[in-house]
Amino acid sequence: MKQRAVISTVASIMLAGAMCFGFAACGEGETDVGKKIDALTGEEVTEEVWNAVWNKESDAYGNFKVNYVYTLDEREDGGGSFTTTVQSIHADNKDYMSLSIDSEMGNEETGYYYYDSVIGEYLEKNKMTDDKWVVGTEVSDYVLAFYWIDSCASIISDSGTYSDFIYSTEEKGYTLTKREGDSTIEEIKLVVKFAEGKLKAVKCYFTLIELEYNEDDEIVGEKEISYAEELFYITYGGQSVTRPEVSE
Repeated sequence: MKQRAVISTVASIMLAGAMCFGFAACGEGETDVGKKIDALTGEEVTEEVWNAVWNKESDAYGNFKVNYVYTLDEREDGGGSFTTTVQSIHADNKDYMSLSIDSEMGNEETGYYYYDSVIGEYLEKNKMTDDKWVVGTEVSDYVLAFYWIDSCASIISDSGTYSDFIYSTEEKGYTLTKREGDSTIEEIKLVVKFAEGKLKAVKCYFTLIELEYNEDDEIVGEKEISYAEELFYITYGGQSVTRPEVSE
């Protein structure tokens, strides 16, 4: 299922990146981002406006910030949970990203990244650099703010088109719910919000459910195996990125 693949891909990237970090928390936490999204009453838009938001050449994407939170809860015995928090900024052809991963075991991993696309300069600060800004070697896609816009767009477009979503006054945004599978059910719920003709926020809930059968092969219940939540909140304009001081 595409939705699960998108979420699993993001999760694997975050976990792989976590091996490199180790400092204080960064960005806005799940509660802060969730409150902003819940407080926002999204606009009803036309299909033309809906489709136009994916145009990364638009002026809106010359200066923006994405706050992203990913939470995974493995609900089977022996499973675990973690939360990934990202703040990614794009301004003046420069990108700055902070990333933090907090596990249920109390381990917190953090890294910071800077990239100037005009001159191709890439800097990073993480556990492997002893908490000092140094010149990096290879720029990963997720360092770029547009990566998070693409991830957000992929979750929406892989789930359905404009006509598949219904505006909900209760959710204050466009919603879509899907349930697919046989013995294992994959359930996804999306809430998409627009403001001033721009994509502003997305909430994605993903639940993996295992059906329980009796000896007559009849369905007698459901068991949640895992639950994941992705939050995107986009701010347009007003951002700046300053080159960090590199350690000698």
